[in-house]
Amino acid sequence: MLKPEDMSLAGKTALVTGAGRGIGYAIAETLANFSAEVLLLDKDEALLQAAVERITAAGGRAVGHRVDVTDAAEVNRLAEALSEQGAGMDILVNNVGDHLNLIKPFLQTSEEEWDAIYDINLKQIYRCVRAFAPIIRDAGSGGSIINISSIEGYRAIPTCATYGAMKTAISGFVRNLAMELAPYRIRVNAVAPETTETEQVDPKAFTHPQYLEHWDIWNPMGRWGQPKDTAAAVLYLASNLSEWVTGTTMHVDGGALAAGGWYRMPGQEQRWTLAPVISDSGFIY
Repeated sequence: MLKPEDMSLAGKTALVTGAGRGIGYAIAETLANFSAEVLLLDKDEALLQAAVERITAAGGRAVGHRVDVTDAAEVNRLAEALSEQGAGMDILVNNVGDHLNLIKPFLQTSEEEWDAIYDINLKQIYRCVRAFAPIIRDAGSGGSIINISSIEGYRAIPTCATYGAMKTAISGFVRNLAMELAPYRIRVNAVAPETTETEQVDPKAFTHPQYLEHWDIWNPMGRWGQPKDTAAAVLYLASNLSEWVTGTTMHVDGGALAAGGWYRMPGQEQRWTLAPVISDSGFIY
């Protein structure tokens, strides 16, 4: 029988990357609200300290570490320091990711741009898992590794093919790593959100003003994602409620993947079209 305490993270330590703002901060705040001690990582010192102060002011336990996860030396130094301190870890959330505004046809991209997208969306997950998973393993009590992916790993995204490829790769890594770490009772999963309103991604900023009135029909649930939506999925995957869930990806997308190319018609709840009449993309790129 499930009990309320099965959602509690009391006695657990979580590390969240890119936790200074947006989805990362929402995840760190949520895990702290459910009694985890949270290690926040971010490369921006000011954002990091402000995030830690907000969480601790609300009664949570949080410690900030200024770390750029695209720098292997910085990641490894922190892992070594935590090991030397005998610090335990139960939950690792790899949240960092960015399309770097590289929005253009693939044939116009350079190898340097591919490397940059690879480094911040996929290789940093390798770095963090390789550095911090042994700490979880050696504690001997199991744990949870959660990688934040994107809906773009599950549908085509023209003019962002490289970014989409990296997000697709995350899911393959999750499945394979889940098998390798299962003997240690470490679960490995991913969360793939649809476009989420954050400081990093502001849908209003790249939508032509005349189309803002149609926002309620661009997603079946009638809105863009909020950081709390992804944080709620992470909370489930971090808690004992998901103790038999591994190697999978949770889609937090308001029904976008289920809809495929279907959109509600303006002003009509139950009339849908697969062939919307458009004169441009609706976006400012």
